[in-house]
Amino acid sequence: MKPKQKDFDYSARMILLKSIFVWLILLVSPFCTYAQSDSPEPKFLRSVLNDGKQLVLEPFQWDKKDIANLTLATGATAFVMLYDEQLHRFVVRNGNKGLEKFGDLVIDPFGNGLYALPILGGIYISALSTGNKYDKNMMMLSLEGFIFSAGLATGTKVLSGRERPAFSNPGNAYQFNGPFNDFPADGSFISRHTSVAFTLATILSRGYGKEKKWVPIVAYSLASMVALSRSYQQEHWASDVLGGAILGYVTGRFVFDLNYNSIRESKVKALQ
Repeated sequence: MKPKQKDFDYSARMILLKSIFVWLILLVSPFCTYAQSDSPEPKFLRSVLNDGKQLVLEPFQWDKKDIANLTLATGATAFVMLYDEQLHRFVVRNGNKGLEKFGDLVIDPFGNGLYALPILGGIYISALSTGNKYDKNMMMLSLEGFIFSAGLATGTKVLSGRERPAFSNPGNAYQFNGPFNDFPADGSFISRHTSVAFTLATILSRGYGKEKKWVPIVAYSLASMVALSRSYQQEHWASDVLGGAILGYVTGRFVFDLNYNSIRESKVKALQ
């Protein structure tokens, strides 16, 4: 059974409401301080604004290597897009209601914040109680990545207006309606769930991977399962999830690398 359009509208609203809820908590909390500034612990909002500005300006600072990587990522996504319809038909032929239900209830929440945000919040509260400044900073950094990734993915959806596999008839993978359509924030390209999942996986892996080898394995495994689940449930074409994974990885690396020097000292103290 194909999902209804309102299901995706509900998903978009839930992600927005979760982000607003977390923002309100951070803005009223006296503990919400973090990141890149001359002051020791500037407020989280200032960090997001400063890093957001850097994110917008970053493409103007790209060198030849960055342009080559962009070309490679774009080419890979375009190549997969050529086979979107064939891959979709394969998914339809091999669909299983039990796996679809499992993906919907167990896997997808790792990409929409339903599981991720409470887990990050729990670690943040634990870090406050133990005085572990590095863990606290990492959770704030992860939340920042969540916001950026969800925002960038939504912006791409609005601009492309691509129809989801479950709604296109008869399985037209090349139906791009542009920004002027009935579901601009819930288009298919790219997968917001996948982008968020890979952003969090990248930040956590780069922040904890050297000391805890299991973190990258678990984080990227969950992110990959989210990507596969979104395609398996006919909510995204294969190129959507690949594009989401690339965007998530790049966003995670950008946010972490931009702020690592600011939190490196707290990491040394946490390991002592």
